[in-house]
Amino acid sequence: MSKKIIMMTENVAGLGHTKAAESLAMALAKVDTNVECRIIPMMNLVHPHVEKVSREAYYLMIKHVPRLWGILYDNEQWLSFMFKNKLAKLWKSKLEKFFQDEKPDLVVATHAFCLGAASLLRREGIIPSLGAVITDYGFNGFWVYPDIDFYIVPHEDIKEYVRKKFGISGERIWPTGIPIHPDFSEFVQTHKEELRKKMDLEPKLITILLTGGGWGFGPMEEILQHLLTIPTPLQILVITGNNTKLYQRLSKIQSDHHHIRVFGYISSLIHVMAVCDLIITKPGGLTTAEALALNIPLFIHESIYGQESRNASFLLERGLAHSFNTPKDLVYHLQGFINDFSKLEHIRHKTNDYGKPSSSYDSAKRILHHLQFLH
Repeated sequence: MSKKIIMMTENVAGLGHTKAAESLAMALAKVDTNVECRIIPMMNLVHPHVEKVSREAYYLMIKHVPRLWGILYDNEQWLSFMFKNKLAKLWKSKLEKFFQDEKPDLVVATHAFCLGAASLLRREGIIPSLGAVITDYGFNGFWVYPDIDFYIVPHEDIKEYVRKKFGISGERIWPTGIPIHPDFSEFVQTHKEELRKKMDLEPKLITILLTGGGWGFGPMEEILQHLLTIPTPLQILVITGNNTKLYQRLSKIQSDHHHIRVFGYISSLIHVMAVCDLIITKPGGLTTAEALALNIPLFIHESIYGQESRNASFLLERGLAHSFNTPKDLVYHLQGFINDFSKLEHIRHKTNDYGKPSSSYDSAKRILHHLQFLH
């Protein structure tokens, strides 16, 4: 008998939440063809203007008053205590008919926006089972509700944190990893030189990936210009995401000393990441998970206050990444790693304990096992 799963997600704070839902849905379809998955951006169901207003407000805050967002996020425990149950009751009235009509066997949230409302509907039996997928290497109070059957978290360390901090039983916390594209599981590690030849790249040059996530955030143009001052010849791959203006500007930059290749939006980064020796990026949850899955060292720039700051802390505390304050600072430290490649290999070795290339399949199998015992 086929099973119906609805995945609640949002695109307000980046593409990672939706990407995780898509990756999990792909893995579920491959493991069991009788599973039907629908990915729904829930804000549009609450009200057609909620998503637009929320995205614009988030963009403005991140661009103009990022510390305010950081303050709000750092006080999430108090904010969640004050507001999450009120919001849950408000959104429940908007979503009840949708779930009554859809009759899903399971609802999985990759964003916390409507999770409270879904928890209330789970309590009333309108939603038979409810799970949550945490897409960052941190955890906040807006994810915590008594009627959630399971949590998918990025790593065993996060599981322990959630269990101790929020009192959630270990059986309900599955450390199968942030769901990343199933290709990461199926990818066969090949020598980087061979992969570079397939992409028509220089096979022997040290290769660096520079990215600012789906929006092309951060001082990417300034970072690229500083990278070009490094005397060692480099191959620099740049991904600007959906930032078309940035793509146009960076595509015009040329160098006689270094090789530069600029990409726009790429749906799956696996083949670009796999050719690289290191990645310069803001520490988004999904990008972090993908890099760890391929055992690629990270250099962190411009983390967004809040969730990305916690991702950065997770990486830095475990020696999985290196951070820098300015592009000039980056060049100084990066030159040291280029001169002594064993430093990069040391970081790469540490990532073996944290990368989860099979996260989507492992999560899908746990979910399907869970579904077997619902009826």
